[in-house]
Amino acid sequence: MAGYNSFIFEGHGTSEKTGAYDPGAVYGAVRENDLVDKIVTVAINYLKTTGLTIHRDENNYVDDDLIGNTYSAKAGIVVHINAGGGTGVEIY
Repeated sequence: MAGYNSFIFEGHGTSEKTGAYDPGAVYGAVRENDLVDKIVTVAINYLKTTGLTIHRDENNYVDDDLIGNTYSAKAGIVVHINAGGGTGVEIY
């Protein structure tokens, strides 16, 4: 698996293009992006032990990183903790 090109995007966060911050869902002092950041950090630390090459990014919806094949990844995930009763999965 060494060198396998993949990505993990954090739901929301700071835009690389505009610098704007999007916290995602908020409940009191709890922000979606803070929780997702912790989840992604643990996942990446584990996956790097397998020899994977992993790109990490935030706020993929605003930056449109998946449009135009910004990454030549073979696999990837976007981590969200959605609120508001959504169901199902989002696949690009």
